[in-house]
Amino acid sequence: MVGRVKRATTVVLFVFVLAVVASALAAGPKGSRVNPYRVRTFVRVPDGRGWKLRVNKAIPNATRAVVRLNKFNAPPRAGDQYFIINISLGFAGNRANTFFPGTPRRANAPFPPTRLSAVGRSNITYTSITDSCGSVPHALNFGWRVRSGESVTGNICFSVGKTDVRGLLLKYEDGLSLHPKAVFFKLR
Repeated sequence: MVGRVKRATTVVLFVFVLAVVASALAAGPKGSRVNPYRVRTFVRVPDGRGWKLRVNKAIPNATRAVVRLNKFNAPPRAGDQYFIINISLGFAGNRANTFFPGTPRRANAPFPPTRLSAVGRSNITYTSITDSCGSVPHALNFGWRVRSGESVTGNICFSVGKTDVRGLLLKYEDGLSLHPKAVFFKLR
């Protein structure tokens, strides 16, 4: 009888340990697509040369706000909606007045650098080049120079498929290496 209890206890313990290990592996490392960083969390970006990124909030259905802002803003494609993401960029590097990675080296770059994109459940990557909203209310100007210890806040926007809105993530990808590293952020 004691042998059966020991075996049963061992089996239960083994199953418990397997469940804990499986859940830890399923969660993935912090910042991965399966375990994105939470809203309002400042994170140093890979190869960011001192830059940190934080998602503050999101406006999933921003179509009306974007179209009303500028008469030249066209409505999104059929089946899409405009999705605004309010972000902050903080700089803690040594070199003063450095541009955010991936930003063109010219003044007044109002559009997001190509290293920022949005990814939904359908595995479609939405970029500022192919999925731009046009003019955005309170747009973040990536051409601003930021001194060490300071940050800037503003909006970026993507035209996304309505089926991707619920699980949409912001993605930052280091574009300089052969094996780029990406970090993901929750939007809600």
